[in-house]
Amino acid sequence: MKILFKILDYLSAVFMGTGTFILVSLIVDKDWSMFTAMIAGMAIGMGVLVLSLLLFSSFSAAFEIFPVGMVITMPVGMAAGMLTAGDSPDFVFMVSVCAVFSVCAQLGFDLYNMKIKGEVPVDKER
Repeated sequence: MKILFKILDYLSAVFMGTGTFILVSLIVDKDWSMFTAMIAGMAIGMGVLVLSLLLFSSFSAAFEIFPVGMVITMPVGMAAGMLTAGDSPDFVFMVSVCAVFSVCAQLGFDLYNMKIKGEVPVDKER
């Protein structure tokens, strides 16, 4: 059962990263300045984070989603906004880059938590 929660954490991370890029690329236009696109991308990323909290908090703890979500959505939103305003990036390549970045961020948080707390034993009496 514990592995399902970890898989859900990784799926929510990928949802946050790719969802942020997709929404930013749909909203931001080439006519925007890079600064405005960066701020808008960051705000859109925070909106995606709130949406993912609403979707995934019934399955996982909010404190498992929120810190890694902040690390994923803000940089992805800012970078996606600036890339979309400056030049039109390859959509499939950027979605895959966002997915890999999201998985790496979630893995980093998981490894850091295991270093601090150690592996939490599963209660076998239940």
